[in-house]
Order: sequence, then structure tokens, then C-alpha cells
Amino acid sequence: MEYFKSLPWEIWLHASGVILWCATIAYVAKNRTRKRESAPEERFSGDVQGFRDEVYFQLLKQQAEKALERLSGAITEEQHLLRQLIANRTTEGQDGALLEHPPRHEAREPVGPPSTDNHDPYGEVARLVELGVGEREISRRVDIPKSQISLIAKLKKCSQTSPGE
Repeated sequence: MEYFKSLPWEIWLHASGVILWCATIAYVAKNRTRKRESAPEERFSGDVQGFRDEVYFQLLKQQAEKALERLSGAITEEQHLLRQLIANRTTEGQDGALLEHPPRHEAREPVGPPSTDNHDPYGEVARLVELGVGEREISRRVDIPKSQISLIAKLKKCSQTSPGE
């Protein structure tokens, strides 16, 4: 019995929803035609090339700023590491001489010709790195790519440092 009492109210509720929906559609359609009537018929006739140039300039500026920020961050990290090195060297009681490498011309003199025996080219690279020879020169002498020489030098450096440092 209760079902039949609520049925007319549900019909009115659904009917009012349909009427509101139709009113909303009519309102949107009416406003759409108003916007078409009030919209200008002309296309944009501004300075397109100037706009493109401005966008390109702003893009370049943003990229340059990002690159400078990355570079600044790298420099700051290097400064921090150098300060730590200086602090470690002064606390160990050593004199203030930080990077004691012989000049390049002195480092090249005792090196001699490349090894003729084929025993260990990587050992030769490690020996030349210890003597302070540059990666380009080592690459030329041992005939190994600079990327491998760089890797060998970094691995040697890591193997010489203790884990606590």
C-alpha cells in the first residue's frame, strides 16, 4: 500500500528533473547563439613572428637559467669537497700543499715508450695515471679509449681510499 502512495511523488520528482534538464539545455543553446553573434568575425592579425620570437627567447632564457643553476650546484658541491679536503689535510698535521703533482713536462719525461709486451694494458694505464699523465696522452700511448681510461682512474682512486673517508 505504501508503494502506491509514494508513486505519485516519484513521478512528480522525475518530471521536475526532466523539466529542469530541458530548461538547462535551452539556456545553454540560447547562450551559445549569443556568443556566436557577439564574437568578432576577424581572425587574429597581430605580429605572429614577434610572438614566436618572444616565446623562443623566454624558452632559451629558462633553459640557460636551469643550466646555470645546475652548474652553480656542481660548483658548490666541489667547493664543499675541497673544504673537506683542506680540513682533513690540516687536521692530519701536513703542510698546506694540497695537490702536489709534478708539472706536466716533468711527468712526461720519465714515462718512456709504451709497453711492448702484451701482459696488462690496464696495469700500464694505472701506472701512467699514477705518474700524472693526462687521459688523452694515455689513450694515445696504450690505444685504449679515454672513457675506459677515466673508468680505470676512478676505480683506482676508489680502491685507494678507505671506506671510512
